Amino acid sequence: MPQNGALTESKKRIISLLRQRGSLTKKELSQRSGLGWATVVKAMRELMDEKLVISKGTNLSRTHAKGKNAYVYALNPQTPLIVGIDVEHTLTTLLLTGLEGSVFLQKQLPTPQGNGERMIDFLTGCIEESLDRFHRDPKDLAGIGIGLPGLTFPTTPWRANLEKAKRVEQTLAQHFHTKVRVDTNTNAYALYARWNLPQFQERDFLFVSIRTGIGTAIFSNGNLFRGESSLSGGVGHMKVVPAGSVCHCGGKGCLETVVNQNILLRQYREKVIGLPLSPEAFSDRQLVSQELQDLFQKALDGNPAAQRILKRAGTYLGKAFVNAISLLGIEHILISGYFGEEAAPLIEPIQATVRKALLRREDIPITYVPFDPLGHTQGAVMLILSEYLSDPLR
Repeated sequence: MPQNGALTESKKRIISLLRQRGSLTKKELSQRSGLGWATVVKAMRELMDEKLVISKGTNLSRTHAKGKNAYVYALNPQTPLIVGIDVEHTLTTLLLTGLEGSVFLQKQLPTPQGNGERMIDFLTGCIEESLDRFHRDPKDLAGIGIGLPGLTFPTTPWRANLEKAKRVEQTLAQHFHTKVRVDTNTNAYALYARWNLPQFQERDFLFVSIRTGIGTAIFSNGNLFRGESSLSGGVGHMKVVPAGSVCHCGGKGCLETVVNQNILLRQYREKVIGLPLSPEAFSDRQLVSQELQDLFQKALDGNPAAQRILKRAGTYLGKAFVNAISLLGIEHILISGYFGEEAAPLIEPIQATVRKALLRREDIPITYVPFDPLGHTQGAVMLILSEYLSDPLR
């Protein structure tokens, strides 16, 4: 691992290329990166000293101009390791990965209920068990990234909330002697989308996650804007129904009280297929995903009840988005949910509401991308991994 902290941009560019291409010669690295030969040679020497890059020997198909076989280099598949953890209210997912992208371990455990100290003990045990299983030492870790729902403590004031999250970060960093980054699951997934979705190449955008709540993240100039509270972008708690229902945040009429995946699922059961819905169904992720996809497909097929449900939801989302667009000057919105491959019945009423309310009367580009099942956990990995990579959009 780097001895002086942050990697240089040259090293990040080389690591990014090796991660994309698998293995390259120094000549190929120089050609593809735009770095000079001397810069590549120096950076490669240091990366090998830091055990981030290894030589795979010579390759007969790759030769120097003088006819000598060229050495081929690749990222070290054994070290460093990155732990990514996505903590949901009921389920926690952990990935143990390598710098080059290999997944050594994936496991899921029930999330414990209780105070911050219990969460710290739980996370510590998960990480220790994972390292022991592969006979690895904490010194092999590049870092630990953790995504928490609303920073895990949604019923407390934001300052206490942030302090508890920082205590998780500091305690684990001291215990494992490695860097630890703690953020919201929404910010983690937005980071994953920013770095891993080839169909979405924007540096300034609002990311909206529609799960059991409405999570939002703001990207400005390619970087996450977190604000002092680390809870910036709270579109889910903008008031869209003046005399609406009480939200879990204590307010009334918040966007989350009228739009989330559980509300869509309940309305689908009641108004489209006429079947009862047990409370246990909400915790069955596969069932929720399948029935939400059915709702959107029925709307695409012209089912009036399904179309009304999504038009209503889209209108409420549009009202909240108008505020964010007007205040922040946002030019792009990225939405993710468990809705299948096509979300036009939701996107179109959002567009109509936004177009009608904005002074400029223009459409704001809105991109929908289905959730990647491991995207939140891969996003937790990206909290660490992004410090090793060159920004693909710079």
